[in-house]
Amino acid sequence: MESVTFNPNNYKVIYVFVWSTSILTPLIIFLALTTKGNWRILPILSSILLITVFIGFLIKLYIGYSKDPLTVEKRSIEKATKAVAGELNQLVYAIKALDIQYKKIVEQHQKYSDDLNMAHINYLENIGKQHKMIEQKKEDYIDNQLKQIQESHFVSGLKSNLIISADIPGIGKVFKQKLINNGIVTAYDINSVKVQNIQGIGEKKTTDLVNWRWTIVSNLRRTEPKKLPNEQQFIINEHFKKMHQEWDENEAVENVKFNNKLEILDQKKEQLIYDNKKENNELVEKKIPVEENKYRLEAKLNQYRKINYFQYINGSLESFLGPYKSNSIALKAILFVIIVISFCISGTTFMFSTANVITDNLPTFTATVTRTKTVTNTETPSKTLTNTPSNTPTITDTVTPSYTPTSTPTPVATIPPIPEASCIPIDGYRQVAYVTNVIDGDSFIAQIGDRLVAVKMLGIIAPEFTYDNSVYYGQESAGTTRALIEGKYVTLVSDTPDPDLLPDMISSYVLWQNSFINYYILSSGFASIDNNEVCTCTSTYTDAVYFAKENLIGLYNPTKTSTPTYVIPTPYPYTAPVYDYGPTALCNDGTYSYSQNHRGTCSWHGGVAVWYK
Repeated sequence: MESVTFNPNNYKVIYVFVWSTSILTPLIIFLALTTKGNWRILPILSSILLITVFIGFLIKLYIGYSKDPLTVEKRSIEKATKAVAGELNQLVYAIKALDIQYKKIVEQHQKYSDDLNMAHINYLENIGKQHKMIEQKKEDYIDNQLKQIQESHFVSGLKSNLIISADIPGIGKVFKQKLINNGIVTAYDINSVKVQNIQGIGEKKTTDLVNWRWTIVSNLRRTEPKKLPNEQQFIINEHFKKMHQEWDENEAVENVKFNNKLEILDQKKEQLIYDNKKENNELVEKKIPVEENKYRLEAKLNQYRKINYFQYINGSLESFLGPYKSNSIALKAILFVIIVISFCISGTTFMFSTANVITDNLPTFTATVTRTKTVTNTETPSKTLTNTPSNTPTITDTVTPSYTPTSTPTPVATIPPIPEASCIPIDGYRQVAYVTNVIDGDSFIAQIGDRLVAVKMLGIIAPEFTYDNSVYYGQESAGTTRALIEGKYVTLVSDTPDPDLLPDMISSYVLWQNSFINYYILSSGFASIDNNEVCTCTSTYTDAVYFAKENLIGLYNPTKTSTPTYVIPTPYPYTAPVYDYGPTALCNDGTYSYSQNHRGTCSWHGGVAVWYK
């Protein structure tokens, strides 16, 4: 394509500029050489006039350049090209964003699937453990029943062998009667110590009686039953079989729920991928005409590459030269040299003339020595006595605030009828606790009766609390748990009907009023599932975590909008449930100390804020 060039007509402007320069330059030289004194201001004014004419010349040409149709057309093409390039960049960025979104969809689906599989595996392992526990209970129960039957067989056999009718070597009727009179009627009653205390019975007869008893015992041990009766064994088997069936049903229900969740997850993934590809194809189709338009505008703009201000000046000079265009390069060079020389002369004249004018008007300084006699009287100040007022102390009464405890009725350990808590075992060991201090989002200190225990929420793990907020969502998790249960009575439920073996450490479900705290912390995104602990609520926990991830809450929000500042909670009057076993002091970081003496209290918590004892 051929380039577009200027063909301006600025003959009059250049003509005026050339003649102005031709007249003013010799005038400036003449005035600089001939004027003296205050008349040297004339070459300065002439130099300023020449510079003004040159600047006006350039401004006039630029105005003509700006209004030229080619310049206007070029600017409109540049503006359109820039707009199309911006639109194309937006489309490219949108396509890249969709590619990134596609990868995230695949990664999130894989992560959610792995979480569901892990929770399902843990649940199945827990069911396997329950089956083993049932079998162990069954064996223990059968052994106990068999031992009872054997013991009954042994006792009844000894009691059925009467001494009066038995043939005991060395024991006649007289001695038998004496034994009966002393309470030894059957083989069950024979005891070596008891027999020896009977008067008239020596060591030999005692040995004969004991040997007779051991003969009966040996016979009974050989004939004792080795297994339970078939009817009783059948009843026991049926009882424990039902227990196995209940867990099998739970496993079947869990498998159905697991498969349904996977199917929903897969359907959602496929839908997201479909929408992603559809939007991607639409953007690609939209991108093609935009690219074609950009190439067309760039090709058109290339034709205007020589349209600029310097080319406009060059075209103006060529139009001024007219019939001398064949020698335009030499003439333009000569004109350029004349203009440069003129400005050098005017500039030099301006500087030297200005310097001469300033020098001529500078004042002349003459040094004059003057002798002056000065008499100075010096007075000595007299002493002055000044009364200084004394400070009078002011007595101020300081009121020390005191905390007045209020009595709170002790609640009953119950499980609220809410869907989230349906996974908690009904026969789990329950107890009421008073929460004195929250440590993290999943742990706190509580008072149960007359003892303090550390409580860990069963099956969940929350970020560790730090004062510098170095752990992601550590302060938010602890603050949420503190707002829910600190200073309140809660119900603790274990996963088994037996109490915890460690009296100072409890891992349990936490309930307050109609809230299942473990589930609430998970669904709020302030904790995750602790795979190191096996509990019956693992499936319910998975639903809570899935809800938090779907809504990008808490830990599952990739962009944390603000960094919270930890605020030390306001101290509240501590009231023990039954016993007067409250804290010793309130520490500066808001925690309580239960030390038995003042030495070392709150040494790891910023010192003591308030002493209670």
